Amino acid sequence: MLQGDECLAALINRFDPESQTLTSEYDRCAVESNLSTQTGRRLLQDFMADYLAPRSFFWPRSGVAPGHSLPTFVTKDNALVNLGIVQDLSHTVGTDFETLKFRVDLYFRGLQPWARLTGWYG
Repeated sequence: MLQGDECLAALINRFDPESQTLTSEYDRCAVESNLSTQTGRRLLQDFMADYLAPRSFFWPRSGVAPGHSLPTFVTKDNALVNLGIVQDLSHTVGTDFETLKFRVDLYFRGLQPWARLTGWYG
């Protein structure tokens, strides 16, 4: 999805599995949508349509599929990126990388670049 609409990387999203509520925000606009209800899903669709309108030609749709996970989330693992690695790679290649283009769940700082290769697995 990001490949087609990179602007989606600028959205801040939080999902509460207990209440089935997705909070999406950009700039100073935000919406809380209960994805277990048709009204909540429609609210999310309208929010996304407003957000994508200047850049997109399609109307966003949302749906429910209990027990289903997208293929990238089958293992229920979290993807992490050490920002030290991104900085080191940027220096090596000679260009800056936009970290929001990485499809991860959590960015962190403080560890030496490539530290996980020297002892995280054991």
